[in-house]
Amino acid sequence: SRLQESEADHIGLLYMARAGYDPREAVAFWQRFAEFNKQHGGDTPWFLRTHPLDTTRVSQLEELMPEAMEEYRRSGATE
Repeated sequence: SRLQESEADHIGLLYMARAGYDPREAVAFWQRFAEFNKQHGGDTPWFLRTHPLDTTRVSQLEELMPEAMEEYRRSGATE
């Protein structure tokens, strides 16, 4: 379901940050993916999708970014 996909995005973002990968790159990835989908006919109606819309994913990841950045800093990674 879309709810489970959003939960997986949240968990993945935190794991990424804890492993020392810059979580801001997740937002950049989904922005690129959204552009790709737009150019290649990603026009399935939202109510038929099992995944969140790309724009929704980006918004949710941006909301989670303060938490992810804190995990990133704790990992010892340098910005």
